[in-house]
Amino acid sequence: MTSNVDALFARGGFALDRIFSPQGDYGRYECSTPCTPTTWYSRQLVGQRLAAYDPATGAVTDPDALPRFPNCGGEAEINVRTGPQFVDSPYFPAGHRLKDWLGTAQA
Repeated sequence: MTSNVDALFARGGFALDRIFSPQGDYGRYECSTPCTPTTWYSRQLVGQRLAAYDPATGAVTDPDALPRFPNCGGEAEINVRTGPQFVDSPYFPAGHRLKDWLGTAQA
């Protein structure tokens, strides 16, 4: 279990199914509404976004390059816990596995 949202445990070699990150993950997007409890990985979109980014101003030069949620077309945001709209369902399975494992631990 980690409160880090930077995926360093995964990059450090920990098995993905053994990482519980209930605060989210910078590598995932969610709908800002949210219209559905679904998230998706941002990796494939980063190159497209960087092509429209002006490092001198920090602005995105092409508004169409901003990520949109595929389900509803709404604005996408990074999937990290910022309030009650946070989509945490992708992390439930790992949380349940942690709870089950803790239940088997000897005191």
